[in-house]
Amino acid sequence: MIKSKCIVLLIFLLSISCKRNKGSGGTDNLEAKEEILKVEYNKVKTKKVLYKDFNLGLKTRGKVFAQKKVGLKFKLDEKISKIYVSNGKKVSNSQIIALQENTTYKNKVIKAKEQLERAKIDVEDILIGFNYALRDSSNIPKPILEMAKNRSNYNTAISNLNEANIEFASTILKSPINGIVANLETKTHSYPDNTEPFCIIIDNSVLEVEFSIIEDDYVFLSKGQPIEISTLLDEEVFKGVITEINPMVDENGMIKAKGVIKDVPSYIIDGMNVNIIIKKVIPNKLYVPKESVVLRDNKKVVFTYKEGKAIWNYVETSLENYEFVVVEKGLKKDDEVIYSGNVNLAHYSNVVKQNE
Repeated sequence: MIKSKCIVLLIFLLSISCKRNKGSGGTDNLEAKEEILKVEYNKVKTKKVLYKDFNLGLKTRGKVFAQKKVGLKFKLDEKISKIYVSNGKKVSNSQIIALQENTTYKNKVIKAKEQLERAKIDVEDILIGFNYALRDSSNIPKPILEMAKNRSNYNTAISNLNEANIEFASTILKSPINGIVANLETKTHSYPDNTEPFCIIIDNSVLEVEFSIIEDDYVFLSKGQPIEISTLLDEEVFKGVITEINPMVDENGMIKAKGVIKDVPSYIIDGMNVNIIIKKVIPNKLYVPKESVVLRDNKKVVFTYKEGKAIWNYVETSLENYEFVVVEKGLKKDDEVIYSGNVNLAHYSNVVKQNE
C-alpha cells in the first residue's frame, strides 16, 4: 500500500516537471522569433542631386602687398638732426619726415643769392652802356643780352643758386605719397645708411595679392575674375579681382597671378599671408554635397536612397568648392543622395531618413 502511494507521487512530480519544461521552451522560441523579425535601420540624411550652374571656388594662399610703397633715402651723408615720425604713423603727401644738419647748405644758398644779386647789378651796368635795362629784356637784342650775362657771370650765379637750393632741399626728407611709416630704424644724431632706405611709406588704400595655382586650374582663370580674400585667423571676406596672370608654368608646376583688393581694413597690411578663393561659374553641372562621397577600396562611392535602402554607386568626380563636388559619372539628375550617416553603410543597407 505504501509502495503504491510512493509510485503515484513520483509520477505526479514528473508530470509537473515536464509541463514546466514545455512552458520554458515556448518562451525561448518566441524570443528567437522576435530577434529574427527585429531589423536594424541606419539613420541618414539625404539631399536631391543638384543640376545647375556650379559656383567653382578654387582655394589657394597668397601674400598681400601694397600697390604703392616708397623707400625714402637721404642723398647727403650728414648727421640727422630731427625725426618727426615713428613706425605706424600716418603721413600725408609732402609731409616732412626728418631733417639733416643743414647749416652749411643754408649758408651756400645765402651766398649764391648774394652772388646772383651782384651779377644782376653788373648786367645792368653793361646794358646801360647800350641804352637798355634788364627789366626790358624782351626788347634787348639777344646777342647784347647774352654778352652782358656772360661778362657779369650772371648765368653762373643762377646755376650756383639752383645747385645750392637742391643741396639744401636734400637735407629735408619728405613723403611723396599718403601712407603709413614702416621700417624706421635710424635714430636722431646718427648718420644715415644710404645703402638702405631711411624708412618706407606704405599706402594701404589699394592692396595687391600675389598667389599661385596648379597648372590644371589655368583654364579657369581670367583677368577681371572675382576673388575672395580672408586672413588666416579671421573669416571676414574681402572682395577683389584678378588683374594679372603670368602665362608660364614654373619648375614646381605652378602659375603665378595677381589681384587687387580695395576698401580693406587697417589690420590687413603689407606682407600678410591670406586665404584666397577664386570664383567662377561653370554652367550645367551635376553636383552633390562633398560629405556624400566616401571611399570603398580606394574608389569613390555615393549612396543613394531608394525605398528605405542605401544603394551603392561608383562615381567619378571633378570640380569642387567648399561645399559641393561635381559628379561626372555614376549618378542621375533625379537621384537622392545620402550625405550624413553614410560612413558605415553597405550596399542595400536598411536606412531611415531623418532630414530636418
